[in-house]
Amino acid sequence: MVNEYLDQKLAGLLNTFVPRRYLNQQQAVRYTGTSPATLNEWRDHGMKVIIFGEKSRPKYDVKDLDEWMEKHKV
Repeated sequence: MVNEYLDQKLAGLLNTFVPRRYLNQQQAVRYTGTSPATLNEWRDHGMKVIIFGEKSRPKYDVKDLDEWMEKHKV
């Protein structure tokens, strides 16, 4: 009975889940396991960011973050 309830709840959550592609700096820090200073350094060295408007804070594309980290593996 409990399992059925949990299965229904989980199915509902999974059906409505939309993964984020664009992250703000705090989310990108959590995603990459780095610090804001590290992300700023990556930007200074060519990491692409998205600015949606003049006063917008930069957004990080998850695909770009993955590509950056893959490119810099040692």
